[in-house]
Amino acid sequence: MYVFVSFVFFLLLAYIGTHHDPYEVHRPGEHDEMEVYNAALDSINVRNHRGDEQPGVNKQIVALSDTEYVHIMKTTIGAPAEAVRRYDSLVKTRPQEKRGSAVDRFFERSILYLQGKYGSNMGRAVMDKFQHSIPKLMFVFLPLFALFLKMAYRRRKLVYADHAIFTIHLHTFLFLLGIIAFLLDYWMHTSWFTLIAIFIAVLYFVLALKNVYGQSIGKSILKAVVVMFLYGFSILLIIIGYLLSILAFV
Repeated sequence: MYVFVSFVFFLLLAYIGTHHDPYEVHRPGEHDEMEVYNAALDSINVRNHRGDEQPGVNKQIVALSDTEYVHIMKTTIGAPAEAVRRYDSLVKTRPQEKRGSAVDRFFERSILYLQGKYGSNMGRAVMDKFQHSIPKLMFVFLPLFALFLKMAYRRRKLVYADHAIFTIHLHTFLFLLGIIAFLLDYWMHTSWFTLIAIFIAVLYFVLALKNVYGQSIGKSILKAVVVMFLYGFSILLIIIGYLLSILAFV
């Protein structure tokens, strides 16, 4: 039941979402290129006037490094391997104190690769990769949710499988609710049904905890808040880790 409902849910999201080719390479026009280039030059001039550069470092080298990064970004659209090669060569020419940290270089290198591969469409491409992975990530989210329930009701004589069954039933209901709300919003060109569905989902979760675990409404609300906070925070960390993995393996 869960697998079928979740399949329909994500299929519906793909159907009613904006239709475009996220992997189409967008090449910025001449006006956009000049705007990016001039903005980079302006930022360098501001830093030079503030005196942010280290004493003894040639300001022309710093300016050249920054403008060269922008130049690589503009001239390697459609050639990601070339963008990375030129970036690696550029880093080697920078003074040691101006090369930045390993984290900075990781993001700069990854962004150049994605920019070279997808152009200004790189944000959509990354999000498309992530959206296609959400159904798979749900098989990570669900066990975590069951684990948080077990922690919240650790004094109950329940095994982990009991919480897992509750988790699957709950998420099946949430997906069914989402399908109905998204279809109504899509047909009526509104977002009110999604907001109503969120309210119903929260209310259902609290009442389900009260009914299944047999505690007072106050305790059920408190534990619902704690579980949702832990669940949301864990999802955020997993999403960040997944996006970093996309950048790491580009």
